[in-house]
Amino acid sequence: PRNELYRPITRRHAEPAVTSAAMDRSDNRDLAPDVDPGREHLVGYEGWPPPPIIRDHFEVFRSFVEREMSGSLLLEVGCGDGSLGRLVAETVPGVSVVGTDQARHPQWSIETPGLELREGSVYALPFEPKSFDTIVVKDVLHHLPDPAKAIDAMAGLARSRLLVIEANRFNPVSYVRMVRIAKHDHFSRAKLLRVIGERKARIETVEAHVWPASVARLGRLHDLAFEKVPGLAKLRNYNLVVIEL
Repeated sequence: PRNELYRPITRRHAEPAVTSAAMDRSDNRDLAPDVDPGREHLVGYEGWPPPPIIRDHFEVFRSFVEREMSGSLLLEVGCGDGSLGRLVAETVPGVSVVGTDQARHPQWSIETPGLELREGSVYALPFEPKSFDTIVVKDVLHHLPDPAKAIDAMAGLARSRLLVIEANRFNPVSYVRMVRIAKHDHFSRAKLLRVIGERKARIETVEAHVWPASVARLGRLHDLAFEKVPGLAKLRNYNLVVIEL
């Protein structure tokens, strides 16, 4: 049944928990040892639809996927609670979305037409080669012990494009909040390019934070400055990569 209300949950930025599901997968883990496979600490809500501030944040990435995807069959790897794929399935006509993660998330029980959610390791996904037109992976690679291997695995499943969405390590706000406090090992642009390797790729940047209501006005001014000042482009907090296959 569709849950029309969201419920805020406790954020766990300082010390991300290792769940029993994560411990059960200790012999075949995709994620680094201190990361919850559901990654609720990156989202901060439960249920569907999300609150407007979260929906606006995901809309940045949904529109990128809609603009850059090729074909009608999309795979999202490391989908977490499924929010990005769910938004794509709800808003892009004619698209079928499959989302995978190494552990089921409670929100997977929320049904959305055009969205299928399955368990699977990023290194050994249960699909035939070239099964999808486009693959998207958001905020996953920096958690993995071998991100280049994951890129290779995903590239083998896509017929056209691989879309990579990764936070920028050296964005001033994200560096303090996510790298120093939350201990996320976000990539620099140079490291991201090394992970991508020799593949043909283009990168754009975007500033997309979730600002608490108490500082929302200041946050919007901050984001506007980073979007409008060309010299700040490489410091924006997300790198959006299109890899042609």
